[in-house]
This record gives sequence, structure tokens and C-alpha cells, in this order.
Amino acid sequence: ILVTWGFFDIVVTILAGLTQTLPIASRAFITLLLLYVGFVGSRLAESRLRSYIDQVSHINQHQQSIASRVLQISIFTAVGLTTLSIWQVDLSGLLIGAGFLGIVVGMAARHSLGSLFAGIVLMLSRPFEIGDWVTIGDYEGTVTDITIISTRMQSQMLSLREQSSYDRSQTDLK
Repeated sequence: ILVTWGFFDIVVTILAGLTQTLPIASRAFITLLLLYVGFVGSRLAESRLRSYIDQVSHINQHQQSIASRVLQISIFTAVGLTTLSIWQVDLSGLLIGAGFLGIVVGMAARHSLGSLFAGIVLMLSRPFEIGDWVTIGDYEGTVTDITIISTRMQSQMLSLREQSSYDRSQTDLK
């Protein structure tokens, strides 16, 4: 109708604006859709994990929380990387930077990362449970708490004693 009235220039301007904003609007819609799918997928994965854990007896609460967090991080990392690629962000620099940062952090935090990995191995292998009587090095007592970084023991002589998971992995349990 606008063309027949002689407003051809306005129609061309409107169509040019639509062709430029339509891809941005569709990317924004896909981004929101991906975030929704990420949240729904995260909740679905968590419910499936809980139903699996209810069926088995060899997974404790700590292992369940670790598996849950790993699932969430994996899902949202995939959503984030997909969103960045939809917006045509060059990820090669990000990957190179992340690799370099990983090397630097690994060198700087070698002892802490060793403790972290030893704690994860101990939590997954479960050589002892909360309430067990254990001897670790010169310390002896009842295990009161197990985390990734430390194990807390309560002995008769001392009220609370911590031993880092890195040191635990270097000693023999009796």
C-alpha cells in the first residue's frame, strides 16, 4: 500500500531494517531457548541421577553432590559455548587463553591441586566412612567429616584434628 502511495523509499528503509534486526532477534530468541533448555536439562539430569542413586547403595551423599555439580557445569558449559558460537564469537583465542591459564594455574597451585585430586580420589574410593575409627600417621580417632580438601577426626585427646587430603594420600591407613 505504501508503494502505491509513492512511499517506496520508506518501504525500502523498513525492509532493510528488518533484514538487519531479524538475525539479531532470532539469535536472541535462540539464546533464550538454549538457556531454558539448559535449566530444564539440568533439572532432568539431576532427577535421573537421584533416581539412579536411590536404586544403588554404593554412592554416598558426597559422591551424589559431586556428580550433580559436574553435570550442571557440563550442561551450562555446553550451553555457553553454543551461545557464543551462535553469536559468532571467535572461540579460538578463548581456548588458547584457557590452555595457557591452565598451565600457569597448574604450576602455581601444584600442591593445592594435588590435595584436591587426592581428596576426590578418597571420596570416590571411600577407604573409610564418617564414624569409622582410623589411624592416619600419628593421629587416631573417629572420622567426623570428609570433604574434598580435608578429613576431620575427633580423638579422645584432642577435640578436633584436621589432616589435609594430600597428606592422607601419602600415609597408610590402618
